[in-house]
Amino acid sequence: MVIADNETRWNSTYTSIQRGLKLCNKIRVYSDEYKDELGDDFLLPEDWDILRRLEAYLEPFKRATKELEGHPADGHHGAIWEVLPIMEHLLKHLEGLKRTVPKKDARIWECVNNSWTKLDGYYKMTDNHHNIYAAATLLHPAMRLARFKRNWVGALEPWIQIMETSCRETWTNQYLPLLPEDTPIQKSDDSYMREVMGLPQDNEVDEFSRYIQDVTPASNLNTFNPIKWWDDAKSDFPTLHLWAFDILAVPAMSAECERMFSSAKKLVSPERNRLHVQVIEASECLKNWWDRGLIIQQPHAPEDDDSDACDLEEDDCGL
Repeated sequence: MVIADNETRWNSTYTSIQRGLKLCNKIRVYSDEYKDELGDDFLLPEDWDILRRLEAYLEPFKRATKELEGHPADGHHGAIWEVLPIMEHLLKHLEGLKRTVPKKDARIWECVNNSWTKLDGYYKMTDNHHNIYAAATLLHPAMRLARFKRNWVGALEPWIQIMETSCRETWTNQYLPLLPEDTPIQKSDDSYMREVMGLPQDNEVDEFSRYIQDVTPASNLNTFNPIKWWDDAKSDFPTLHLWAFDILAVPAMSAECERMFSSAKKLVSPERNRLHVQVIEASECLKNWWDRGLIIQQPHAPEDDDSDACDLEEDDCGL
């Protein structure tokens, strides 16, 4: 069955084109039979070629949506640290299309250019919130500052220092004061070699600087849990880990809110339209816990076998 495009469902245009191409032969047979009735809507071979190209152009957006709309229970697939890298990936994809799409395909080129303009506008909005989006990527142990040095090149290179300064300011003002006064300062025993090699002493480098200059190898980002890493490293970064816990827990999209609205709509049916708000909240909360396995149904205790409880004759037991 074909899928109709609409204005509310994410990636509906891509899904509609994808299904149409899958049913291409059947649609052609149907269209040939009703060619006169279809008129200008009849698809020519070149129209099918355009649809195949559009499917390829839109596929990265579908992939990005699927990556970001999930439950980031393990610190990925829906966590805020993924937003900035995916936005940059999509911008590069659109910039590549701007160079490769023939200018004779004026409508497609205009769509690509408009898409780039819209996404670039959203991307530039993150410049005012480095302490959220860039910080979330910076606080992923496998990326840190090295990721920005690899990707923010050319005209973007001056923004690295701006981003680092903004993030350091947030850490200094909001999280460094949370350091308990009695926290022991861990000093290394390599002070002599540091002096010989002309390196700064350990007590001259704060935890923010120590963290961003290093990188933690991650062979598989689908299994690497940045929150678990920070939990293990909280003694090395006594205040920075607090910021990491706060920001890495933020979801990338509003997909979870949308799911909650849909679930509540099914709960508050026309037959149950007078449910109290606290009952709705409790029911949705319990459903979420159940779906995530936080609560389970306890097995029923076996009933006592009282078949021998009556030593009377059957007639005396009323049988």
